[in-house]
Amino acid sequence: MHWVATYENGEYLKEFEEGTENSFYDIEQDRLDGFGLVGQEVFRFNNGTGTFYINGDPLEVYYGDKLLTGDTDKDLIQFKEAHSEIKPGSRGKLKNKIDSYNMGYKTKVGDINFKAIVKVFKNKKILEITLSSENEHDEELRIDFDGEHTFDAPLDGNAGKINFRLG
Repeated sequence: MHWVATYENGEYLKEFEEGTENSFYDIEQDRLDGFGLVGQEVFRFNNGTGTFYINGDPLEVYYGDKLLTGDTDKDLIQFKEAHSEIKPGSRGKLKNKIDSYNMGYKTKVGDINFKAIVKVFKNKKILEITLSSENEHDEELRIDFDGEHTFDAPLDGNAGKINFRLG
């Protein structure tokens, strides 16, 4: 699985191209049309709308009546979680293993800080949502994906996090 950035003019930047690895920091976010992970499945978001697409199906996130995935001013997030294993008697040979591929973004909508990360593990996919605000709020978090899902999500100055299973 690898990331791909697509630009408004149809150009793109892939994590791996022609035997070389491009840096995530080479992505020109001001020209970005979309960003995603490509492999056995496709996970992307549209930069113009902020909408996530999971294998082509849209995913939107609301807090109360605020559309959180609709903001266009975003900071991209992409990382891999991995671990190394060493077996006794293996003379220091490490076995490295990627546990999850992660992509998303963070943004601010009004006074709500919103971070959404699609986390792709071997046997499951989740959307990790983090919300915070300096002000108190008592709203519901709504995820529109394969139906409508709502959760009580009061904010009191601290960050709150929810993991939503995708499929």
